Amino acid sequence: MGERIVSDNTPVALKEKLSALSVIFAGLIAVILVLPIIGPMKVALIEPVVFRLSVLLVALPILLAAVFWFRGYLCYRGGCHLYALAVVVILSLMVSIWAYSTYQALFGTLRWLVAALFALLVYNLVESKQTLRILMASAAVGGGFMALVGALQYLVGWDFYLSPLFEDPWPAATSGNKNQAAQFVVMTLPLSIGMAWSGRSRSTVWIFSLMSALMLGFLVYARARQAWLAVIVEGVFFLLAIRFFGLGLKLNQKKQRNNHLPFVGSVFLFLVLILMPPVQSSFSLENTAINRMMQRNAVYFEDGADFNRTSTSRLKTWNVSLEMIPDFLMGAGAHNWAVHYPKYNAESEKNYINHKKTYAGDIHNDYLQLVFEFSPLVILAGLMILVGIYQKGRRVYQYKDSDFQFYFWFFCGGLMGLAVVMFFSFPLSRTLQPAYLGLYLGAIAALDKKDIRQTVSMSTASKFPICVFLIVFGCVSSWLGYRMAVGNYHLWVAASYHKKIETEFADKEKYPDVTPERMQLAIGLGRSIQNDPLNSRLAADRAALYTYLVLSEENLKHKEFYANLAKQQFQRAYQFMPYAGFLHNLNARMLKAIGDIDGQEKALLQAVKYAPGDARFVKSLVGLYIEKERLEEAFVIADGFMQRFYEGEMVLLYTYLAQETGRAQRGLDVLSAINVKLRNPHFAEEELMLEEAKVEQFRQALATQIKKHND
Repeated sequence: MGERIVSDNTPVALKEKLSALSVIFAGLIAVILVLPIIGPMKVALIEPVVFRLSVLLVALPILLAAVFWFRGYLCYRGGCHLYALAVVVILSLMVSIWAYSTYQALFGTLRWLVAALFALLVYNLVESKQTLRILMASAAVGGGFMALVGALQYLVGWDFYLSPLFEDPWPAATSGNKNQAAQFVVMTLPLSIGMAWSGRSRSTVWIFSLMSALMLGFLVYARARQAWLAVIVEGVFFLLAIRFFGLGLKLNQKKQRNNHLPFVGSVFLFLVLILMPPVQSSFSLENTAINRMMQRNAVYFEDGADFNRTSTSRLKTWNVSLEMIPDFLMGAGAHNWAVHYPKYNAESEKNYINHKKTYAGDIHNDYLQLVFEFSPLVILAGLMILVGIYQKGRRVYQYKDSDFQFYFWFFCGGLMGLAVVMFFSFPLSRTLQPAYLGLYLGAIAALDKKDIRQTVSMSTASKFPICVFLIVFGCVSSWLGYRMAVGNYHLWVAASYHKKIETEFADKEKYPDVTPERMQLAIGLGRSIQNDPLNSRLAADRAALYTYLVLSEENLKHKEFYANLAKQQFQRAYQFMPYAGFLHNLNARMLKAIGDIDGQEKALLQAVKYAPGDARFVKSLVGLYIEKERLEEAFVIADGFMQRFYEGEMVLLYTYLAQETGRAQRGLDVLSAINVKLRNPHFAEEELMLEEAKVEQFRQALATQIKKHND
């Protein structure tokens, strides 16, 4: 065993090799950001998260193997915050054993593996302050690139992100979602400001000052409230650090004077950016970016409708998730929260009607999601990170090294931004954010002059199999990830042809022959399944497209063929979403198209069971019972629904069934009771979450039925 002192005891030859690997690693950080633009077959464009993951899974083990080959050992004793990532990886692997969807759980584990590899690689690469500075600059440039692409999308319409699978990608840069892009920029903003503050040349100060202004401008374009909250918290964090600890960097008076001009330039650029209108909009005060952001927030908070809907929905999801945790104290597995949520959500849907999908992919709170998916033991990993960072900070100040103190605070600032957005979103379900989490923790671990490391040399024969294992593991994992990305790409192709058919060929008299487009849709689905057959998350979208082919196909032989393929995808989708009401309803539509009425009934019963507040599913089931002349069963379903929910369109069915089954007065009593509840503003606003148009629709329908009954 021995001690390692940064830049003193490392042999010159080894230091040069590690410096070269550091430059390669910095290049890798840049490459994974531009992949969605230069990736093959637009695969990276359609699925940037998975494609980036596949590249990192092959690049990181190879770089780690190179470091191990040159050193003869790997350094790992950098603090308990490094061990925390290993704890999460081990927990994720353990809970994958009993996870409902093992495939998704293992895929989620890969993200944490990337974070751990990032931290270990950074910790082993850093042999000098210059290396730290290179990594800090490359990470900051990553955020600057994201902001630049997003700004171009906003200002000139360079929206290369063409996927129809995302509802609102603009300006999403290369993330597929503008909020996720803003969260990544928030993580890197402190590093950019730190590089501008500590720039050793005028060009460096100018570049990173303007880059920081560009990042802030992009946050205005993205209009992400959680991102701005994170910026405010970061600002308070640095003010407190300066007030009580100092940031470690001692600037002389001459350098401070030289930094004034870049600061003024960055302020000027920020003002120009926020005063610019979006693409295809004329310049006016109303169209400026800052005014659009302020107006949106004013409407959001002052009007109250959007705020109440969003906050109530999030709080409801969090409350349901808290109720789920006691039943999964051993952990449910990564990405398995979405499997179980609809079942528990159905139990809580007692006071409002839900016209949307009764399925959610993420909690929008990474803290809750981590506890649910990895068990409460993951809290231990969080405490290890906090304790490790605290211990490292104490050591840094004991050494009285101003440069190390500076790096410590700015890397912590990036982590602070991540910690804030984790409370409102799911950044750790992406690829870049966990990777940068590992980068920051590894860099903080390297800020120590007296790390005790393993220094026992190994022979070439001993190093060779370990290096081969790392490379083979990386290649295999990367290939599997790439196949997943390709599968998603072909699904996008199929969805694109479906959209084309629905829009351009909707008029069958004008366009009677849509066979080529239907064939391309089917081919895209087949290739998606061929490349990623086990992905139950994509199976729901595949089943939906096959259902479309079944519903629109006139040839009975072809209809039966597509129905068999749809059934296979529904079975696969149920492995990930067994409690998703919309999926059961979709299956019911497909089964009805092929004449399987019994199967349709079973599927609708499941849809109503797991989405009791969705009137569409209830109306379908009631309608089926009416067609089969099972009026008593239809009334029981309708009566149970109307006692808990309101829905104007259901009034007609309900009163019809009440009259046909000899319960006319019962029907009017239930409807009148609902009308009384609707007159209570507190009940209407907080419990039913009603829209005024829906309330009026209900009252008109009720008045019509009462008049008919009296007549």
